Amino acid sequence: MNPVAMTLVAMPSEPTELDARTHAIKNCASVILILASTMEPHVDPGARQRVTQLVNASRRLRELVTRHGHPCDGVREDVRIADVVQLVVDRLGPQAETSGVQLAVDSAGGTLHGDFAELVEALYNVSSNALYASPPGSTVRITTRRSADGDHEWSVEDSGCGIPASVMPRLGTAGVTTRAEGTGLGLSLALQAITRHEGVMRVESERGAGTVVMIWLPGKPTSQA
Repeated sequence: MNPVAMTLVAMPSEPTELDARTHAIKNCASVILILASTMEPHVDPGARQRVTQLVNASRRLRELVTRHGHPCDGVREDVRIADVVQLVVDRLGPQAETSGVQLAVDSAGGTLHGDFAELVEALYNVSSNALYASPPGSTVRITTRRSADGDHEWSVEDSGCGIPASVMPRLGTAGVTTRAEGTGLGLSLALQAITRHEGVMRVESERGAGTVVMIWLPGKPTSQA
């Protein structure tokens, strides 16, 4: 069976700010749930890192709830790609361990002018989806590169079951998901964030062979030219 590819286009009307906040809160709640379940058997010095992660996730959840009624524009600044990737990997660690999936990271570093929190959330959502799709014992690969003209090329690759060809044209739309418990918001929110950074997201998938999500981000957005 030949691979199917689709370049995604963000729809201006979705998702809403409420959707974005709700999904971010859901991500935090998932981290807390996973950490709580994995730390139960051994609350000792070896579990202190887990406790720290639990505290950080709880703090972030509180901040999100506090800001829920006071939306504000994100701050654009020079963001270190290594910091984005490291924070995403830290947040994904418990999910990867619980799923029995290895995280492999190959980052070329560099900086990007953008919203740090949005970029982290976008890469997290894409990578979390890849983890959910991956069978135990497999690997999810997160790669970042700089092109010759200074643009950024990110990819998240899994070797899961792949996405049905019938679903591909609707990817990036809230509510479209291949998971029974999913909402489809993760990829939709990631696509919106990448689009706000003047970037492009492309998905290639083959049933039974896995999925690759590729993200292209301009080294210098036109608004900064």
